[in-house]
Amino acid sequence: MSIAELSRLASLASALHAPLPQVAGTWQPDPAVARELETLAEELTNGDPVSTRLGTLLRDALASPHAQTRGVVHGLLLAIYGHAAGPGGAARSLERDTRGMTARQYRALLEHANTHLSASLMTAELAAASTLSAAHLSRALKRATGETPKQWLLRRRIERAKQMLIRNDCSLSEIAAACGFSHQSHLTRVFVKVTGATPRAWQASRRIPMQSRAERTRAPSR
Repeated sequence: MSIAELSRLASLASALHAPLPQVAGTWQPDPAVARELETLAEELTNGDPVSTRLGTLLRDALASPHAQTRGVVHGLLLAIYGHAAGPGGAARSLERDTRGMTARQYRALLEHANTHLSASLMTAELAAASTLSAAHLSRALKRATGETPKQWLLRRRIERAKQMLIRNDCSLSEIAAACGFSHQSHLTRVFVKVTGATPRAWQASRRIPMQSRAERTRAPSR
């Protein structure tokens, strides 16, 4: 992973840490937070060996919730942040990481984008949701992620499409509409450009390891 990508993951891990539920009992996170945690786990599994291991642990924790899941996720987010931010990085603030956005502003940006992902979102609207000017948002995202607001939003659309491909039996046209693409061929064209594979090919490659994990889970204990 590039330094910019690691910095972005560190910022996301830090932003997700704040809204974790404080109450004891079965893990019941806010749906928006749950989606972001799943996205973070997915992105980590495409990184270096340590990131991949942390992503797998986070995904497993989310897949089998119990009374201690909040504590597990809390610890994993700290570990992810520490690894992604680099030596001594865990002591730095999110505002310093994103260079211009506070944790609340970044969280508001994520929530607005996720809630309205099926719509056509403009930079001005994203900036207003995070209480920043369009120019300020563009600078902050560029410094933190190396992406323009348009590129950042496009990546979120592709990540949502990946989630739907893994967890649902939706048609590509339904996924395209839910993720803000004008039509199925638009989704496919962008998906291939970003991932190097068609949506269905990517889906097939991800279903095999998930099925294997499920089979291992169902294996009788000795």
